[in-house]
Amino acid sequence: METCQKELLDPLEGIDFEKWRCQTQSDILTAHNLVQRIKDGYNKVHSGIVLDPEYQREYKFSVKKESSIIESLLLDIPIPVIYLSKNTSKDIVLFNVIDGMHRLNSIYRFMNNEYALKALKILTPLEGRRFMDLPPKLRNKLEFSSQIRLDSIDIDTNPELEYEVFLRFNQETNPLTKQELNEVLFRSDFSFWFKEYVQDLIKNESWYQLLNVNEKRIRDKYINYILYVMLAYNEIGLIKGKNDTPRYVASFMKTMQQLPQESLEKKKEDVKQFLHGFLSFCDQLSKKSGVTYIFSRQLIDRKPPRGVNKFLISYVIPIVMSYRWLKKMGLLDGQKQDFLKIYEAIREGMDKAHFYNVGRESTTSYTVQKMCCDKIKVELEGALLR
Repeated sequence: METCQKELLDPLEGIDFEKWRCQTQSDILTAHNLVQRIKDGYNKVHSGIVLDPEYQREYKFSVKKESSIIESLLLDIPIPVIYLSKNTSKDIVLFNVIDGMHRLNSIYRFMNNEYALKALKILTPLEGRRFMDLPPKLRNKLEFSSQIRLDSIDIDTNPELEYEVFLRFNQETNPLTKQELNEVLFRSDFSFWFKEYVQDLIKNESWYQLLNVNEKRIRDKYINYILYVMLAYNEIGLIKGKNDTPRYVASFMKTMQQLPQESLEKKKEDVKQFLHGFLSFCDQLSKKSGVTYIFSRQLIDRKPPRGVNKFLISYVIPIVMSYRWLKKMGLLDGQKQDFLKIYEAIREGMDKAHFYNVGRESTTSYTVQKMCCDKIKVELEGALLR
């Protein structure tokens, strides 16, 4: 019997259970106190609550969902516990929101009169009212009698606990998009910088259209993802047998995570130079060819696409690989640029590879992409080197 128990326990001998144990402290706040703590968080004041630590997802609640939170508080219906992290070893202790960012934002925004109540189920007479429009009795009840429970986890001895709890909460109850997940798993000084850089990059109207940007794609970090796809294939190239584009992105982000600090600034400049050059290149292809959505089947059949088909990852890869080869051959320098010829060569190569009709095989697979890129290279050589 003892032998059997030992065999069962042996596989877990190396696990430090204490390291991952969450020691929580519970607090009950009124909405009034909560709003002040959030304001302190924005100002980095001791004991402030930080709604948007760097790993948090974009705020996505609709006014209808926000209103439901407020209605629950007014009816004394409990809302789920908010989970925070704190590091008590620091001089200024801030509380990062691990789970409950949308709930807290709903309360904070309403108390600041940023939206009017909508689609209420029970308190329908309050429909259309902001915080300042509530009857004084209800306004005071929300502000001073509401009870919002917050559990804080001390991460002093294990900072990774914060990210582990965040991932587990969000993967189980509110799945992260693949790029939201990447930005937690591969968080780094580079990824934090890149998120800010993307916001500047999409201010360019031409590139905004090229990338088919919209608010949802920004919130879901999809724009970040497709830019990482460009960076990954430019840096890594096509790898035989590797068919999964998300793995290329993860590989690139992991490399950036491991980048020595002294190499960070140069890498930022390299990334800016590549994306600026590549997107300008694509913009010229679009303008010279008259193809509005260059990352779509319109590149081949010249027919305007619709909806999500206006931007397809499978078209990004061969264009990146073409740009990479053209740069290597010096064919984008000075007077050597002929964007119409380049467009026609890429189009012809993709057409000869039957890129839009490869049967059941994924168009992002190594086999399809390799054949397509080889056909394009032959066409580019014929158009520009002979």
